[in-house]
Amino acid sequence: MSEKELKAEEVAGGEESDTEPAAEEVVEEAAEGAAEEAAEDAEAPDEAALWKDRYIRLQAEFQNYKKRTDKEKAGTYSNAIASFAGDLLEVVDGFERAVTTDVSTKTDERFLEGMRMILDQLNAVLKKNGVEEIQAEGEEFDPNVHEALTMVPSDKVPSGHVVQVVKKGYRIKESVIRHPQVIVAQ
Repeated sequence: MSEKELKAEEVAGGEESDTEPAAEEVVEEAAEGAAEEAAEDAEAPDEAALWKDRYIRLQAEFQNYKKRTDKEKAGTYSNAIASFAGDLLEVVDGFERAVTTDVSTKTDERFLEGMRMILDQLNAVLKKNGVEEIQAEGEEFDPNVHEALTMVPSDKVPSGHVVQVVKKGYRIKESVIRHPQVIVAQ
């Protein structure tokens, strides 16, 4: 064989080795690729579970947020009504004192009838907004609800019960707006 033929054969053999990797390299690369794919496939369920868990937690947090803001909104509404009703109750008290006065003329009677109508309207508005009068007369005295002004001896009412209501009390649901001022039997 001549030198030219040997060089041609080396060049031909060298080109084959550059363009076509050895069988061992192909097997190694395939094994590495399979291992990487297997690792990615193993991570995929873990990642999916992680995202699902995050989604469920975020959804629960949002539901809690909605409940909390709804509760705060209802509380704010109740506080606003309680504040307004507390101011309005002073007007109701004035009308109640006015309608208990004695009248001497027919004109006074008509005026008094108009006052009663206004008082009824005020009471209807209060009731519509959840404001209720606290019934106290004859009831057992409860320091959480009633405000005792004094104690008097009484034959008609048992000891520790309300004899007379001096100023009416009101509540919204279970929340007391104004405690009734009462006189209690000894």
